[in-house]
Amino acid sequence: MMPVQNPALARYNFILGSKSPRRNQLLREFGLDFRVLSKSVDESLPGLMLPDTAAVYLSQQKAMAFTEKELGPEGFLITADTVVAVDNTILGKPSGQEDAVAMLKLLSGKAHDVITGVTFRTREKTVSFSSKTRVYFKELTMNEINFYVLNFSLSIKPAVTESRAMGRC
Repeated sequence: MMPVQNPALARYNFILGSKSPRRNQLLREFGLDFRVLSKSVDESLPGLMLPDTAAVYLSQQKAMAFTEKELGPEGFLITADTVVAVDNTILGKPSGQEDAVAMLKLLSGKAHDVITGVTFRTREKTVSFSSKTRVYFKELTMNEINFYVLNFSLSIKPAVTESRAMGRC
């Protein structure tokens, strides 16, 4: 793929503030040259938040964890966080197999929202936004749920992606 040919972007040194293989792939497909530098941040929310607000808040927390020195004079930082919500209730990461089964049962046969908050940060400016996708799961059998939980990651976010790829939603 050809690199992005935009003179306004040419001066920046892009930094992906995430270890996410999917985000890395997306930026490569877009044609950006970038380096990966991630930070651990507290991902707890300061109180009740709507899912859209929470996703943006978390992406901003990640962006603000970087110092101006780490950004450098021409740094353009990209951070993101994704939340999954059912009826405006955010689903956290499952604590174990039982929790993962309960979450997949909750998602089974229903629609849920996958919201990604994104923050762009330079030394001069910070801009954040979110994008929401409505996902519809087919009714899952207990065999399907148990197979997934036993054979794949316990994270619901990969469950959404992998289930979609398997034609389950």
